[in-house]
Parts: sequence; C-alpha cells; structure tokens
Amino acid sequence: MFIPATSEPTVSVQPKPKPACDTDIDVVIGRRIRLRRTLLGYSQERLGELIGVSYQQIQKYERAGNRVSASKLVQIARVLESDPADFLPRLGERSDEPDLDRAQLSVVQTLARIRTPYHLDAINRIAITLAEAGESA
Repeated sequence: MFIPATSEPTVSVQPKPKPACDTDIDVVIGRRIRLRRTLLGYSQERLGELIGVSYQQIQKYERAGNRVSASKLVQIARVLESDPADFLPRLGERSDEPDLDRAQLSVVQTLARIRTPYHLDAINRIAITLAEAGESA
C-alpha cells in the first residue's frame, strides 16, 4: 500500500568551504596581480578593460574572492608584461606574503622608476637602516 508523504523532505545544502591550501594560493596570486598592476601604474578599471572584464572582477581576483582561470591569468600576465608563472607560488614556498598598504605600494611603484643601480643601492641601505632602527625602538 502506498502512503503519500505529508510534507516534502528538507534538504540542507551548504556550500563546500574552499580547502585552505587552495585559498592560500588564490590569495598569493591576487596579491601578486595587485602588486604588478600597481607597479605598472594600471588602475583596476584599466586592467579590466584590457582583459575584457569589469574592475569589480579585478577586485575579486586581487582579493581572492574569485579564482583566476589559467586562460585569464595568461591574459593578465601579457598585459602586465610578465610570465604567468610569476604570479604562482613555487612548490614549498610559504604563501603568507604580507599584504602591502597604499603607502608601501607607492614606495614600490616609485622605486620601480629608479634605474640607476647606485641610487637603488643607496636607497636599499637607507631602508635597511630604518627597518633595523624600527625593530629596536
């Protein structure tokens, strides 16, 4: 004898959390895209235009909200004059790179414009001195 159900069964569907290692890789890729983009002076909007996505999508890539596909990473690397492998962590490499704030990115961007090895060496020595002084303070 068939007895109809009085109510539909409830099914709880929860999204699968990303494995920590995948998320770490996505964060590293996003940070490296952001750093390279900033070094070259591109806005998120401009990079998006050049690869055919919105600036919001670039934000999601940089913040690891969305994963960057292999084909999109190749496009990004071409626009940013890099090798796609430059954005990937190496095997065994720690993926806890610090996230740079605006001031730090500005310093890196400015340093990238200095071409004289003598000046770069002098700035490096000053930066080391300041960092060591900050550690002891």
